[in-house]
Amino acid sequence: MSYEINVALNGSHFFATHDRSINDTTKLIKVFKVMDEKFPASEGYELSVCYYPKYGYQTDGNTFRKLVTEKDIHGVYAFFENMRRYK
Repeated sequence: MSYEINVALNGSHFFATHDRSINDTTKLIKVFKVMDEKFPASEGYELSVCYYPKYGYQTDGNTFRKLVTEKDIHGVYAFFENMRRYK
């Protein structure tokens, strides 16, 4: 999982953290508090937070080697999609 903090200034996107920068809730709270202090609403800033529930799916090399030998790119995609659906 990861989080992204977006900063708007007077209603327009100003900048955002990268989702790789904040990868746990403790760090999210710490960074948000600092940014909330540095970018106050009284000066036209608005903060928002996005949550990205990312999951990695891994297979062994022999299984993947067989997959790429027998199937096309759509088969590879379907293989990992099935892992995601039934996890």
